[in-house]
Amino acid sequence: MRWVMSLKSRDMIFIVFAALFAAVPTSAALGQSGIVSGRVVKIYADPSDVVVVTDKVGPCGSALYHFRRSNENFKEIVSLMYLAAASKNVVEIVVSGCANERNIASHGSVAF
Repeated sequence: MRWVMSLKSRDMIFIVFAALFAAVPTSAALGQSGIVSGRVVKIYADPSDVVVVTDKVGPCGSALYHFRRSNENFKEIVSLMYLAAASKNVVEIVVSGCANERNIASHGSVAF
């Protein structure tokens, strides 16, 4: 009877560890957000967003950072990116997620 009880305990421990392991995000999920510092190389105006290209690759695997026109701070962040590009200052871009290899940016700053 004791062996049966310990088998059940082992099963419970296995189930708990399996659940904890499944709840831990993988490195791909962790790599979908972060802050990237770099210099602006190019700025593209697309119909749905403005794409800022920097000299640093972001967590999604490219150097393209998309600022959506639907963001409340769209005008302000694009103005900052233009100013940073003109003055060749370092920008910090906050990546909130990925769309394939594209970095979806939510906000950022410029160091003066």
